[in-house]
Amino acid sequence: MPRKRFLLPGRFEQLRLFGRYYLRIVGSFFLLIILINGGLTRFFPEYEHGDLERLLRGTVGLVRAEYLRTKADDWPALSARLAREFGYPIRLNPEKLPLSARTGLIGRDWAIDEGEVTAYLKLPHGQTVQIGPLREALVLSKQRLLSPEKTAELIATLLLCIAFGLVLYRWYREFWRDIVGLLATAEKYAAGEFAARPPPAETKLFSPLTRGLKRMASRIETLMASRQAMSQALSHELRTPIARLRFGLEMYLDEDDAAERERQQAGLIADLDELERLIETSLTWARIQRGDTRLARAPLAIAPWLAELVAPLERAAPDTAFTLTVGDGVIATVDPDQLGMALRNLVTNAVKYGGGTVAIGAERVGDAVRLSVEDDGPGIPEDARERVFEPFFRLDASRTKSRGGYGLGLALSRAVTRLHGGTLAVDTSPLGGARFWIVLPDAEPTDPDA
Repeated sequence: MPRKRFLLPGRFEQLRLFGRYYLRIVGSFFLLIILINGGLTRFFPEYEHGDLERLLRGTVGLVRAEYLRTKADDWPALSARLAREFGYPIRLNPEKLPLSARTGLIGRDWAIDEGEVTAYLKLPHGQTVQIGPLREALVLSKQRLLSPEKTAELIATLLLCIAFGLVLYRWYREFWRDIVGLLATAEKYAAGEFAARPPPAETKLFSPLTRGLKRMASRIETLMASRQAMSQALSHELRTPIARLRFGLEMYLDEDDAAERERQQAGLIADLDELERLIETSLTWARIQRGDTRLARAPLAIAPWLAELVAPLERAAPDTAFTLTVGDGVIATVDPDQLGMALRNLVTNAVKYGGGTVAIGAERVGDAVRLSVEDDGPGIPEDARERVFEPFFRLDASRTKSRGGYGLGLALSRAVTRLHGGTLAVDTSPLGGARFWIVLPDAEPTDPDA
């Protein structure tokens, strides 16, 4: 099934998304205003009353001025004329004043009955003018959307929305560029181009994501390269014992002499043992790399543990002189099996490449325990002292083949040391060869991979 590719958005998609979110923001803003106004009117009636008073104050003032300029005898005719001119009822001395009007006129010249939106105005000689009801007139006034005042308000609102949109778009465009850059990089990663890196982020929001993506890509690239190199090296390492097995088996089948057949059989068994060790070591390395290895830590007295560890190695290498030096009462909290495998690899390496002398030591240095393995061989050049810990790295291919080995021992030793929260390094020994240091802290590490 073909892999689905990301669609990198273009200019149209950018504007479309911006328009969608901009309309949502502006719509939410106006909806909020409507809800606030509705809430003020519903829960704070005095807000609407004050607004109504401000709206009617001018009309009431005009009506009052007309009545005061006119003789009292002409007020009935004036009321009829004003009603025609204003377009809503204006009555002199209404028959019945509502309670809200009567109480509102106490100490005031005019009052409002909010029920029908009616104003009541006090005149000289104890007379009263009713202006309204005005509800229908106010509704019609609100519906006149194209009045000069409302047109000006509408234009001002539109200009404000445009200005807000321009500011928002400038801010949005920076985010958009970061998103497009991340999408383009993700597309390259999906195609297997792990050398690609996202462009620098223009916004602080995406800066941590960009940095994290760069670190992730670097780690994936390193892991992929390591995996490829290990696969190639492992296939090469497997080919050698398999070829020897095939050749030895052919010779064994063709051999008639019993003694020679027995010697060839021993060689076949040795090749099978080497193949088994190679596979087991590779599986152990893979488990550590996957994080499936769990340490069974316990306090360990180093002196007897080292003596027990070195004894079989001494028997296997009778031509090598071993020296074991351990400080008094050195104890470390470690996994003895895992650390034993790491140290055994170092000692085996020293026996293979040394000149016949191997020195093993342990001492307490401050809050840490330091283990050392030294030999009197040719040593390791300074520019290769990190690379020797890479899987299947061979410092000298011809020498390595002649002395055996499969290139994972040092890599495993460093991985196990890091699981313990320690460090493994190499320098020059006073014996003239290589000296490997394992430094283990007393406390368990919080991050074994650090």
